[in-house]
Amino acid sequence: MDEDVVCLAILCLAEGSRLTANLLAPIVVNVRTHVALQAVRSDTRYSHRHLISPAPVSEKRHSGSSPWPSAPGSVKPQDAAEDTC
Repeated sequence: MDEDVVCLAILCLAEGSRLTANLLAPIVVNVRTHVALQAVRSDTRYSHRHLISPAPVSEKRHSGSSPWPSAPGSVKPQDAAEDTC
């Protein structure tokens, strides 16, 4: 039954800032039923801006093609609104 569930964290990478992850509200997906929800924790053990990278990311480091494939319908960094993280 546990293998039917996948937990995902939303990552945010804004120009000139650090890579963060929303660990306060992960996305929980039941891969068998294709049902997903964002499970918001009621405690403050984790942050919605949990630091992942130690240094700010510059345009020079991530310009050009991404090392990760983009999913169909995904938002490209240049299409995202400023300061959405």
